[in-house]
Amino acid sequence: MDIIFNILVIGFIGLIAYWWANQGLFSATMHFICVLCAGVLAFATWEPAAGILMTQKWMQPYAWGTALLLPFSVYLFTLRLLADKLVPDNLNFPQVVNLTIGGVVGVGAGILTVGIALIGVGHLHSSTEVLGVTGAARTNGAKGQPDLNAQTFWLPVHKWTAGTYGWLSEGAMAPSFSSSTLASMQPNLAEQAFGLARDTYDKNGRIARSYAGPNAIRIDKAIFV
Repeated sequence: MDIIFNILVIGFIGLIAYWWANQGLFSATMHFICVLCAGVLAFATWEPAAGILMTQKWMQPYAWGTALLLPFSVYLFTLRLLADKLVPDNLNFPQVVNLTIGGVVGVGAGILTVGIALIGVGHLHSSTEVLGVTGAARTNGAKGQPDLNAQTFWLPVHKWTAGTYGWLSEGAMAPSFSSSTLASMQPNLAEQAFGLARDTYDKNGRIARSYAGPNAIRIDKAIFV
């Protein structure tokens, strides 16, 4: 099953790259910028959106995944619509440039798109295994500690995506009114998505909850070791 998962990841990236290579270098670049900006906005509003969704008890197990995937889709659709309206004309480049450089830009857009999708799916309440892929999980070989290399991806696009937006959060896209960045608040975002956020146990056929709503937990005592 893990082979199917990796083939799907590569296939989606390939389809996105093929589409935009055929649309031309300029269109591919515009789309890449839209994807990049939509991702920045999605990560910027991720925690507030998740907090709103988690006020509904039935949504709590799916709040973090939904709060990333849904806004990203809305932002990308809106930015694409604005780009098409504000820049209706295309620039003509030689076909070889469209297919080569445009294809490379399309691959970049595909990596970010699929990477955000994997991070979002990885935060939905489920088992530690997704189509045979476990990712980071506690193993006997690691003496019960998370093994960050338990199962590698052919193309770790979730890691590349998390690294890209973590880097942007401390650079060009750093917060204006806060010192908290994606890189500082989510330093292991890729591993968390696959699958520390879903590092749950199974008891009597039921998966333990890994998320709790606002004010649902009270800490009476903390012991530092």
